[in-house]
Amino acid sequence: MDEHIRNAMVSLYPRLRRFATTLTGSVQDGDDLVHQACERALSKTAQWRPGTRLDSWLYRIIHKVNQRRRHLFRRSVQAEFSWRRENNGGLDG
Repeated sequence: MDEHIRNAMVSLYPRLRRFATTLTGSVQDGDDLVHQACERALSKTAQWRPGTRLDSWLYRIIHKVNQRRRHLFRRSVQAEFSWRRENNGGLDG
């Protein structure tokens, strides 16, 4: 089964890449997103149900990974802003 999923992922790669690039707005970030999502999918192949659409499952993983990345980025920006405000009174420089 894992071999079937891997082969299908290879054939779906161009579509996954287009989707990820659209989500991120960047080819490089889209490629990174697809890479992370494929790693996650390969580590969780037992969760995919045969007879369901593999492409839909992979799109959902890409979407969730992207949401998580955006959430972590926002948190880091907020933490940076808070740290700067606390350490220099909100003044830059």
